[in-house]
Amino acid sequence: MNPESQITGVAIYLLGHGPYRSPRPIELQFLRINRYRHLLGSKYGWWKPVPDRLFVDINYPRALGTWDPEAFPSFYRLLEAVQVGQVNHVFFDVESKHIQLRDDYSWIPYLLKKNGAQPLNVFYDPDNIFQEQLDERFGGASAKV
Repeated sequence: MNPESQITGVAIYLLGHGPYRSPRPIELQFLRINRYRHLLGSKYGWWKPVPDRLFVDINYPRALGTWDPEAFPSFYRLLEAVQVGQVNHVFFDVESKHIQLRDDYSWIPYLLKKNGAQPLNVFYDPDNIFQEQLDERFGGASAKV
């Protein structure tokens, strides 16, 4: 994770369909992202209590195929904010199946990184923060479950 001095803007991107569709409901994404951000701050010594920007795409009905600015208008605005330097860290919580299905969201981190942002997908817990918290709270018992 980059030191705080290199963080010019933090954004959260939420993408959802509702409680019975993938990805997980927007409310749960938001809670998991904020919990992750808080734990990340505890681990690395920095945390912005409030993100600079919040972008939400409901995406219903589901867009087919790859990313389309008309189907994901908030993501398009997010990319513009990244390109002008307002945002350089983007938190999101989406499973990417890396296959060509209509619910594949691998374009999210790809386009963010390509345009200069550091994508942080909470779904995959890249810093192993959720597991570390469970181990700390329950004495390593979570690994045995």
